[in-house]
Amino acid sequence: QVPATPAVPVASAPSAPVASAPAQVVQSEAPTAAPTPIVRPTIEPAYETKTLDFDGSTSKVVETELTVPMEKAMIYGGLCTVTAEFSQETGSAQDISVGYDGTYLSFKKNGAYIVKNSFKDEAMSDAQTFSCPNGEKTKKEFTFEVPKYSKDFNLKFSGAGKFTVDNVTVKTQPFASADYASMVANSTASTGNNARIKKAIAKAQAGEDVTIAYLGGSITEGFAASETDNGDCYAETSYKQFKKIFGAGDGSNVHFINAGMSGTPSSLGIVRYQRDVLDQMKTGEYPDILFIDFAVNDGNDADTYESVIRTALEQGSAVVLMFVLYTGGCAHEKEYTQYGKYYDLAMVSPANGMASCEKDEFDKWFYWIEGNTDTSYGHPDVGGHRYMADCITNMFLTIDEEEEEEDNITDVNEMDPKTSNKFQGMKTLLSSTDISQNPSVKSVEPGSFSELTDSAQSTLQYIKDGKENMQWFPDVWRHASGSDSFKATINCRSLIIAYKMPSGSSSGKADCYIDGKRVGTMGGSGWNNAGLLRALQEDEVKEHELE
Repeated sequence: QVPATPAVPVASAPSAPVASAPAQVVQSEAPTAAPTPIVRPTIEPAYETKTLDFDGSTSKVVETELTVPMEKAMIYGGLCTVTAEFSQETGSAQDISVGYDGTYLSFKKNGAYIVKNSFKDEAMSDAQTFSCPNGEKTKKEFTFEVPKYSKDFNLKFSGAGKFTVDNVTVKTQPFASADYASMVANSTASTGNNARIKKAIAKAQAGEDVTIAYLGGSITEGFAASETDNGDCYAETSYKQFKKIFGAGDGSNVHFINAGMSGTPSSLGIVRYQRDVLDQMKTGEYPDILFIDFAVNDGNDADTYESVIRTALEQGSAVVLMFVLYTGGCAHEKEYTQYGKYYDLAMVSPANGMASCEKDEFDKWFYWIEGNTDTSYGHPDVGGHRYMADCITNMFLTIDEEEEEEDNITDVNEMDPKTSNKFQGMKTLLSSTDISQNPSVKSVEPGSFSELTDSAQSTLQYIKDGKENMQWFPDVWRHASGSDSFKATINCRSLIIAYKMPSGSSSGKADCYIDGKRVGTMGGSGWNNAGLLRALQEDEVKEHELE
């Protein structure tokens, strides 16, 4: 559906990166006062331990019942352990109950997709009772298994008569083997060279515009992240956390681009990068920070993976390699970590935090149950997305505490690629592209591929350009009838064609020719995802005829 993606010529030299000269330090004549430390807001993690505050006191006298709203404490469900001291002076022992109530989301599963209107609220509650002696302080502990997908959560203390509750501590965790704080801390695989992220943080704090973009597949798109909107997607949640911590004022100077699309490998990512990242910029030309998530979907795509990295680095972005959660693991995480080391990039690996967890517990709690069984797990769900967001925030906070480094890549084109740079800097050609503004494209003749719409497409799970249910590829060339070829004359050295893999067998096939030579056939069935044909990959830019 995106038949031509000509690459901009990029020169590569085998020399090492250019090093900046060290700045000269000048001793001032008089010492200056130490700056006042900046007090920044902190992010409450999904799970934590806290002591309840009753209007400035740890103690609360309860007449017969006390309800403590704690929606944020158990928004993803899990284990809730309540420890408290109780006392009462009614003249005899009395039963005191500690429990919770609220609602959680229950939903039906429909194949590989969540049906939004199938969600419904179901009531949840539990309580445990003990006998509190008269005139004595009694310390008790209660543990509750709160259902997954909790929507609200209230602690309940009740008794037959007046009693006092003191030093109430609430500890929340996903499951028994989970040390959530350690899981999050261990997920920062590397902070890399921190210069560009430090620069983005400083800009955000100064009130300058900062854009964070996320380019990836279905998990980045927000699959299984929420029942009504995409607000629980790890990308949007981590962006909101960054803006709350580092943004100026209300954080409106920090901007967000979600460029996730289901089934996207790096080869489609480099095709989509201009349209879905650069063309979405509200301020500036390039994102300040770009997260790249392709380690799950990639096959033999290391060259395009590196090309996405180099394209963003050339443009001045800070690049973060995001190894998202997937039950089968990020197939290429170990391999792609080598690119993070080669370019000294920040890397976030939520899987690193799983080492101390029981796998069955982790899978059950952080992954969505696909299909109609209770044993098939795949994508992370709401809790898994929140965990990934907390991992990203930990990376930002860790870098914020580090000493600033000099940027180690002043010009990425001075570095030899680890694998390949032949797809670096690619441009996207769509049916809506004004070729008069793109000197690489000499002409386009659609021929019988003249239909510019296709109603049978998948749609994005997030709002794009202010629209819900935006088609993945709204600007297409579609063949309906006729025998005239699609033709284009393009100056390029590399060319990737993205074409639709339809659900069912109603689609035909199309042969692709470069300069009169057949280079491949496009077609086949899928789930309306994009197939990819690497039609051209050369060292030098030349004029080529595509048919």
